Amino acid sequence: MKKMKAVLIGFGGRGQDYSNYVFAHSNEYEIAAVAEPRDFLRKLAVEKYGCPQENVYEDWPELLAQGVIGDVLYICTQDNEHVQPAIEAMKVGYKFIMVEKPIDKDIEKCDELVRAANEYGATVQVCHSLRYSRFYRKLKELLDGGAVGDITCINHIEAVGVFHMAHSFVRGDWGRDDSSPMILAKCCHDLDLLLWLVGKHCKSLSSFGSLKNFVPENKPAGAPDRCIDGCPVGDTCPFSAMKYFEPNNVFTRLAVDKEGFDNIDEAMRVGRYGRCVYSCDNNVVDHQTVNINFEDDITATLTMCGLSNRDRETHIMGSMGEIRAYFGKSIIEVYDYRTNSLDNNVTTYEIAHEASGHGGADELLVADFLRVARGEKEPDTAVEISVESHKMAIAAEESRKNGGKVMEI
Repeated sequence: MKKMKAVLIGFGGRGQDYSNYVFAHSNEYEIAAVAEPRDFLRKLAVEKYGCPQENVYEDWPELLAQGVIGDVLYICTQDNEHVQPAIEAMKVGYKFIMVEKPIDKDIEKCDELVRAANEYGATVQVCHSLRYSRFYRKLKELLDGGAVGDITCINHIEAVGVFHMAHSFVRGDWGRDDSSPMILAKCCHDLDLLLWLVGKHCKSLSSFGSLKNFVPENKPAGAPDRCIDGCPVGDTCPFSAMKYFEPNNVFTRLAVDKEGFDNIDEAMRVGRYGRCVYSCDNNVVDHQTVNINFEDDITATLTMCGLSNRDRETHIMGSMGEIRAYFGKSIIEVYDYRTNSLDNNVTTYEIAHEASGHGGADELLVADFLRVARGEKEPDTAVEISVESHKMAIAAEESRKNGGKVMEI
């Protein structure tokens, strides 16, 4: 088997997620080159992931100036910085490109990427990894097999989780909508998932939501601007940064390693992850619901909430049955209306998750993308399909800002 060479533009959390495939599959996959502006992440690419020192660059134009030096390219830059390097990579000659989600908050740029992929004959996929999880593939198999008959409606919950909400969408990179609105940054995953499960296009939608909890007026009396400075309610605050001090856990990596501090104390006193959640500059919503009208009179709701346990749930109702799918519990329950006994009409499937991100889906996405690059299979999705979920998310945000106005798609 040919050993595939991966090139990464951006080596933050997501770039490392896709690079982790090398640890279990070093006989078929290696990191060939990295472009990353932060010195400590360039060092990590070399020392932990084995990227050749001579192929580590501070910016992506310098990397692309070397020509095609890998089989697959991952664009893992920040939101709204994906399209330009992807198109320039196509011009250089890269034919298999994975773009981190969301593509961009500007739908014209999304369409520009589609046009470039067609012009240069490149296979461009977006990292909508939920499509690749064994859990949701089983759910799709059940629906396509008629488990509920004709789908009537779906209620889908994206329970962001208090930790993820506080550290990614209040203190972190996605706290402000000048990056991307919450419904796009977090939930283009879920909108893509709904489109795939239903197998129909969205006709129209409306949306409601707001920033309700993480605002200055909710700051407890006497609370300092930084959690480390002796907060009087720190022991009971669910968002206190002081609760997450453990070596090498996800919070420490965010607050210290990602930000380039020497230790957690410095990060808490200086860095953004040490701030009180009620003293930040965030403006993205912390809860939002999207009401969706699909073709064939199928309706759906997507509810995103940051005040939750982190566990996606999907309730699908149809003419012959219903499904309750709990991603975090790895359980799919199928209720069949066609059986005689209402007490014994439940079939339960337990779908084991893998250890890697999104229940193992990140690793499955990488494996599938390598097979596509080898010519062993056709892509399961395409950038054109991913753009539809982005159009829905952008329309949902416009609806929210205009009192729930119905938006035609």
